[in-house]
Amino acid sequence: DNASIWLSVLDKNGHVLTWNRAAETISGYSKEEVVGHGNRIWEWLYPDETYREKVSAKADAILKGRVREFDDETTIRCRNGKDKILSWHVRSLHDDTDRPMGFLSIGLDITERKRTEERLAFMATHDPLTNLPNRQAFSERLNLELDHAHRNQRQLAVMMLDLDHFKDVNDTLGHSVGDKLLQAVGKRLTGLRRKSDTVARLGGDEFMLILPEITQYEDAERIAQELLEAVREPLVVDGHELRVTTSIGV
Repeated sequence: DNASIWLSVLDKNGHVLTWNRAAETISGYSKEEVVGHGNRIWEWLYPDETYREKVSAKADAILKGRVREFDDETTIRCRNGKDKILSWHVRSLHDDTDRPMGFLSIGLDITERKRTEERLAFMATHDPLTNLPNRQAFSERLNLELDHAHRNQRQLAVMMLDLDHFKDVNDTLGHSVGDKLLQAVGKRLTGLRRKSDTVARLGGDEFMLILPEITQYEDAERIAQELLEAVREPLVVDGHELRVTTSIGV
């Protein structure tokens, strides 16, 4: 019962018969709260009804004999209100006549592994300074938008923006101020974009924008002018009021 892997046995009604120490530790629910108290644990672990029904459907497949075992990943809500991701191997239990009488769930907490994978995936596709999509993500997004525009006979605009005299900021005020300026410009550009638009930083002081669903060139020109005016608004960085100008190519 000191295993680090979640072990629980449920009967054909979904009631918990066995709940080991790891199940208690991971979920926060004690054996006394769970065993012999019907199937309320399902509502505790899966409070969203739609998600709970999806999980229950797989258990039903075991109990009705459609499958004998399966692997799955689910997100559970723990007693402390936090979510954890578990990897499961579930297999059916049978009586002497081979009729399903319940199932054994073997679970492993993979929350940290999943979060690490998500962080690594984010780092691979985003600029670490501004958290905007990087060159790789921009290229992938552009290819998708070009394919979409071609299939639907739509137009899109691509804009390249760089800051005028950015090197002077680094040389006179230091790279720390320069970095914070890039972050501020990135936030300003992101605040102006539509949900369908993409703002990316390619490196240095170069930003790229993808604007799908542009009906005419004049719309792109208008948006470019709005961006120019927005970037020109003064920015205060580390006590320095900076007035930045930019060049945009459409």
